[in-house]
Parts: sequence; structure tokens; C-alpha cells
Amino acid sequence: MKDTDSIISDDFIFLLKAFSEDPELKQWFLSLQNKSENDRVSTIGAMVSKMKTNKEAPEMIAEFELLISPDIYNAAVKTIRRLKE
Repeated sequence: MKDTDSIISDDFIFLLKAFSEDPELKQWFLSLQNKSENDRVSTIGAMVSKMKTNKEAPEMIAEFELLISPDIYNAAVKTIRRLKE
């Protein structure tokens, strides 16, 4: 079992489900694959900052912030693609 397997929470699953069900959000999320790792981290970091500024739910911010990890991001992409099937 990988370390990334042990951190999956209901909130993270909810986040991935939201990405998979909203076409615009899904397109944005999957488009991050086309960026360099540094650009992807920067983009996700900027979104986290925006979420904090908007005072969104801290637990959702924390789950979104997990996507900064390349392993977690890649696992999330695979999961979203599977949810589509």
C-alpha cells in the first residue's frame, strides 16, 4: 500500500466527484496535466489562496491542497477518468 492510499478521506472523494461531474471544472483540472510540475503546483497553490481568501471550508481547502503532491494529483486524475466510465 502506498502512502497516498492511506490519506483518502470522504472530503477528498467528494472533491474528486465534483471534478468529475462538472464539465468545466473537470476540463480545468485535467488541463493541469499539460503544465510542468512547477506550473501545476503554482496553479493549485493560487487556487488554494483564493479559496482561503473566499473563506471556503477549511477541510475542503486542505483536501484541495493535497493535489500539490504529484503522486496525489496523478492518482486523482486516474480516479476522475475511472469515474467517467
